[in-house]
Amino acid sequence: MKKFLNSGWFWALLPMAAALATAAYGGIGFQPFPDSADYLALGKNFMSGFERGTAVAPGWRAPGYPALLWFAGLAAGKYAYLAVNLVSLYFLTVLLLNMAQELKLNRAVVLALIAGSAGIPALAASALSEMPFMLFVMLNLELLRRREYLCSAAMLAMATAIRPAALLLWIPELLFALILLRPRMKWWKAVLFILTANLLVLVWCVRNQAIWGHFAYTSHEGHYIYFYKVASSMANAGGYSIDNARIICAAKLAQDMERRGEYGGDIFSANAVAAQQSLDYIRDHKGDFFMTMLSDLQNFWLPDITPLLERLGITAGNRGTLDVLHSEGLGAAVRAYFGGANWKVATAVAVYCVWYLAFILLTAAGIIRMAMGRHWRMLAAVLLTISYFWLLPAGNLDWRFRMAVQPVLILCAAYAVSRRRQHGSGQQSGATSGN
Repeated sequence: MKKFLNSGWFWALLPMAAALATAAYGGIGFQPFPDSADYLALGKNFMSGFERGTAVAPGWRAPGYPALLWFAGLAAGKYAYLAVNLVSLYFLTVLLLNMAQELKLNRAVVLALIAGSAGIPALAASALSEMPFMLFVMLNLELLRRREYLCSAAMLAMATAIRPAALLLWIPELLFALILLRPRMKWWKAVLFILTANLLVLVWCVRNQAIWGHFAYTSHEGHYIYFYKVASSMANAGGYSIDNARIICAAKLAQDMERRGEYGGDIFSANAVAAQQSLDYIRDHKGDFFMTMLSDLQNFWLPDITPLLERLGITAGNRGTLDVLHSEGLGAAVRAYFGGANWKVATAVAVYCVWYLAFILLTAAGIIRMAMGRHWRMLAAVLLTISYFWLLPAGNLDWRFRMAVQPVLILCAAYAVSRRRQHGSGQQSGATSGN
């Protein structure tokens, strides 16, 4: 019993309990985030048509999370999303605590950082796909670090089936394994890694071809780039709101589809046209587009307290702060962030922002310490992972995009305050701790 109480298997119950309390306080059926309705509908309909009979457009959502909801629903019913997310959070915490022990990091610090992240219980208590996605991404990274390439690729395939954000992650991981890991990955293992990492994507592409007549993973990518990235660039360049920019984009998309003779076509066709219009815009407005993406990068690091308050059913009063930040500057954004809430909520938000700032500074200190300790492979793995999830969605960044690498950030922050290892052991650990 004492051994169990001292193990990660016991302490991992604490973040799970916090998420369960969040769900209970806010209401099990309360879902303040728009994406949740899609996932719940697709989960119920997974084995009987998926998008058919729902308000979700064909190909709009990846199949992984709805599949998990359907499977959990066989036993948990309406609590399926909570079962999937709490189990994912539990095993993610166990994994991080075990990694911390192997890397000689302070496990108490890791546990405190997990429990102290407002976004984690908010996500775990909502019908959103981030929790299982975070688990499979971390399993993928840890298995890659151990050179278990086939299992690592399988975990990456699962992550990609849950969220298309991981669709291209196999590229930096493959480069890392071929160039930086010792011994380097052999060519035939590289081929198996690529095939396995993309297996579920290819299966779903075949499914979409059979049902919808399009060999495509989702019908979302082109729309996403056009209505978020391009629209953001247009809004910044033209000096009008993002909503007006999207109205203009929608009108241009309709005109272009009519010109191509595809007006009234299905959503996959519209997606392809939106992707082409995005490429045309980027080619003609490289400077404006690049500057918009650059100005958006800061939003990746915004605090994640607001979604927790929303999940608890507390009105924070700071919706729309990003728009204020873009249009009126930092001072107005700070006033908007705190101005709409009562003093108790504003105080809680202010305290959390101080805690969050300390976490970010610790993360940066951990990365600097890796460089000073010459743990180059570990440093490269951390920077590649963070950069991938930070740069890929630029133009539409918020706290949810950061959550994909929140476990990596937590390990970096713990690294900053853990005891310094000897140079020799550090070199060895760096060689085996590539990701």
